[in-house]
Amino acid sequence: DLLAAPAQILPVEKVDAAAIAVTIATARRTYDQVLIDLPMLWDDWVCAALESSDLIVLVLRLTIPSLRQARHQLDMLRSENLGNIPIFIVANAVESSLFGTIGVSLKDAEKALGQKIDFCIPKSTAMQVAAEMGQPLNEVGGGKSLEAKLASMMTEIFERIQTTPQTEATGT
Repeated sequence: DLLAAPAQILPVEKVDAAAIAVTIATARRTYDQVLIDLPMLWDDWVCAALESSDLIVLVLRLTIPSLRQARHQLDMLRSENLGNIPIFIVANAVESSLFGTIGVSLKDAEKALGQKIDFCIPKSTAMQVAAEMGQPLNEVGGGKSLEAKLASMMTEIFERIQTTPQTEATGT
């Protein structure tokens, strides 16, 4: 099931943090897993969604601007006392050659982030076509194998979170 964004664009300050918390609580009672795609900005309702999270998946690209933004996001999570929530880093649209990744290397990206990149999603024409056409990935030529990789990644993330003890956040 999908709870999609509203038809019209609303100013982010119009989204109510309490309504988000109630929506998430309702979804948690109905579903085993609830995935929320959040904007990159920080607002009260984004913090409310993150505070109720069991884990965070931060998706980035191996470019300097994307890594800089991801580092800011990681720093903000810590400054908001959300650093106790397990974070998985996913590098998206990774291009590879015989000699490694094209663009920023994984080693340099991890050094810039101060954290390991947990998963890499390869650059894929199927993913681009599916996004542009608004079709499920498995209905696009070449998409089934990438869909299987994504499903495997999500299974591994959920398995890891079930074996990772949650620690208490300490405020200062």
